[in-house]
Amino acid sequence: MKRAYSICLFIATTLGLFSEMAHADADSISIQITQQIDSLNRTRLTANDEDKIKILLLLATTYQSISFERAIQYGSDALSLAESSKNKSGQVRALHALGRLYIDDFPDRALELFLKTLPLAYHYDEAMVPSVLLNIGVVYNRKENYSEALNYYYQTIEIAEQRGDNKIAMGSLNNIGIIYERWGQHEKAIENYKKALELIQLGSDTVKNSRHLMLRASLLNNIGASHHRLENYDEALDYYFQSLEVKKMLGDQNEIASSLNNIGVIYYDKGDLVKTLEYYGRAITLVRKTGNKRREAHYTLNIGLAYSDQGEYTLALSCFNTCLIMADSFQSNELYMETYSSIYQTYKTMGDYQSSLEYYERFRGIKDSLFTEKSQKNFEELQTHYETAKKEKELLTQEQEITLLKQQEHSQRLLKNLAFAAIFIALFVIFLLVNRQRLKKKLTLETKKRSATEHRLKEEENLWHEEKSIKEREVSTMRQKQLEEQIAHRERELATSSLYISQRNEMLEDIVKMLEEIIPEINVNAKNKLRGINKIIHQNMDLREDWNTFKIHFEQVNPDFFSILKAEFPDLTPNYLKLCAYIKINLTNKEIAQLLNISPSGMKTARNRLKKKLNLDKLDKLNEFIMSK
Repeated sequence: MKRAYSICLFIATTLGLFSEMAHADADSISIQITQQIDSLNRTRLTANDEDKIKILLLLATTYQSISFERAIQYGSDALSLAESSKNKSGQVRALHALGRLYIDDFPDRALELFLKTLPLAYHYDEAMVPSVLLNIGVVYNRKENYSEALNYYYQTIEIAEQRGDNKIAMGSLNNIGIIYERWGQHEKAIENYKKALELIQLGSDTVKNSRHLMLRASLLNNIGASHHRLENYDEALDYYFQSLEVKKMLGDQNEIASSLNNIGVIYYDKGDLVKTLEYYGRAITLVRKTGNKRREAHYTLNIGLAYSDQGEYTLALSCFNTCLIMADSFQSNELYMETYSSIYQTYKTMGDYQSSLEYYERFRGIKDSLFTEKSQKNFEELQTHYETAKKEKELLTQEQEITLLKQQEHSQRLLKNLAFAAIFIALFVIFLLVNRQRLKKKLTLETKKRSATEHRLKEEENLWHEEKSIKEREVSTMRQKQLEEQIAHRERELATSSLYISQRNEMLEDIVKMLEEIIPEINVNAKNKLRGINKIIHQNMDLREDWNTFKIHFEQVNPDFFSILKAEFPDLTPNYLKLCAYIKINLTNKEIAQLLNISPSGMKTARNRLKKKLNLDKLDKLNEFIMSK
């Protein structure tokens, strides 16, 4: 019983981790809230749309503890304004705020809003993603869907750590610890509480923040409670004392009393009743100052149990009677049951079995009261049904003949009605069948028409594709033919150009020979002039300019010829490349010799050397190899 109260307090503390702490009295809080609301409403009059959304959300949060309807109205107004102004980030925050308003009393509605918020947050306000994920996990936690809650808590931690948001990560770790606590996996619960505690300790300024102090105190308390469940009493005491020191810094008397009570429970379980009573006494002194009657009653019950274990039965019974008086003030059936149970167990230990039986019956009476009330209600309903049936039977006996006649008349009328109804139903069924058959025929006809139309369209489409394909092939053939004609024309131009150069060089060679024959037979002055003419002719026999012109036309017809040869045979000289080009356009050896200004025997030697450079055997045909490139 004592431990049950300690654990219950631990869960409530955990669920309240992110609540704001208030130490002012009710009147000062009311004044502050009123002033804040007035200030926000004045500011809203002159604010732009974005600021109005923020103010409306602040008003919704402020009214959360005053008027749920007003809070929802302000949240809805913020959402409407965000939608009309196309403020996506505002929509995210308004939906999230509405979800938080619904989370306590309407978790299904809250879950719907959070799931709607999540994709918007990913797209328009990533900073809100961890908070939305955390709240989805909280909803699933409250719906006792713990596996789904864990899934969202772990997602929250991953994203919060990426963003450096220790507060959100800390909340998720704490809530994961609660789930493992409920599953009885206390070691895992402690592991997650400690991770959350480490995140609080990361910031050096956290000790100055009341919210972080409360978080730290709650986590230390949670770790102590988990060790308590594992019966690690020394570790539990250590963490409870640490939690107590932090709560003293906050000055919250109820929370300090809670820690003192938990420490007392540990000493009770360890069997140190002196320290148990010491810490229970300190706890009850504080709650009496705060006026918290419920806690005072439970702490008084714990003190009574401690006295009972010490054999101080009179003091114990006095404490229990005090608990009963307090229970009367707030009608707590739970406290009644715990107290009656404690009293009957104490009297039993004392050997006063009559008194023990009396309080045991009271304990059972409270425990069974709900069941008894329900049973009594069911009995009264059965009694009513029985009496009604009895009266109906008496009336039936008294008016049996009249009833029988009425029944016969009613039966005849019923038979007529049934006959008319049967005829009507038969006609209606026939109408339905005929109408169904007609609709079926109409549907079949429409289906055939649609199939025929689709078939015709398909044939037309195929015919169009076929004609298109034929035209494309014709165009391709024409383009290929034009290309071949262009290539043939350029090849003819190359051949003509090469032939012209060959003929010109041949003519110039003949002139040179004639000049060489005439020079010895004439005088010295004429010789000099003829030798000048001979020199001019030799100069004009330089083929470089002719080669450049030829090369331009050749590469237009065979664009990759030289690059392929150079890539395969990098040792080929420019003269060998010229020789390859002339062979490519099917010039004779004589024509090539004239173009290269070499003798026929030199031409034969050049061809043999070219075959070696091309790595060809004697039996390989040079012309075929060149033409394949």
